[in-house]
Amino acid sequence: MKISPPGDPFPAMEGHLEQAISTIDKQFGADTGFQMLPSNKPIVMNKVSSLDAMYEIIVDGYILGRLRFDIPKQGYTFLPTLEGARRLGRHSRVGWVSCYDEVLPYLKKGANLMLPGIAGCDLDIKVDDEVWIINSSGLVIGVGVARMSERDTQSRYERLMIRRNHTSIKRQRLGMTLFPAISLISALLKKKQPPLSVVQSPVLMLR
Repeated sequence: MKISPPGDPFPAMEGHLEQAISTIDKQFGADTGFQMLPSNKPIVMNKVSSLDAMYEIIVDGYILGRLRFDIPKQGYTFLPTLEGARRLGRHSRVGWVSCYDEVLPYLKKGANLMLPGIAGCDLDIKVDDEVWIINSSGLVIGVGVARMSERDTQSRYERLMIRRNHTSIKRQRLGMTLFPAISLISALLKKKQPPLSVVQSPVLMLR
């Protein structure tokens, strides 16, 4: 497993674990932090270069994410990796975004998830929230940062659909491709994952 430089791993102390668990719970729902960082497993942290404190969190030999102190927010944020998002998907119903399968080839090439490619999302997503992306089968395929809130996404999509009923000139004026809804951070998994029950959650179908 490759960790980030300067490479200073250490066993997670009680204070670090409490901060990490409370941060994950705040972002992704109650008890999610304990499920991600159980007390019966050894947990390692690795200090990473940043403007302020930031630590990689390692469980079972995988980096599940980074715990970063955000100076503007004056608080910590958990940035999940793809492996971390896969584990989140087994326990959390917060911060998910579903996409149409037709956009998967573009995401694999590194494109952002654009508004027309979104099939549904958590109703409470806000701008700059960390989100995890699933396909139509409920498999976690990526993680990213929301560039629109759910309300903005709904509003812009409604305008897009309305203008599509008019001339192509009006469709071009909307310029939706200039507004990536999700900035894709992680590469997509190329191998199959076990199905997750997240697809049973209520989905906001954008119209």
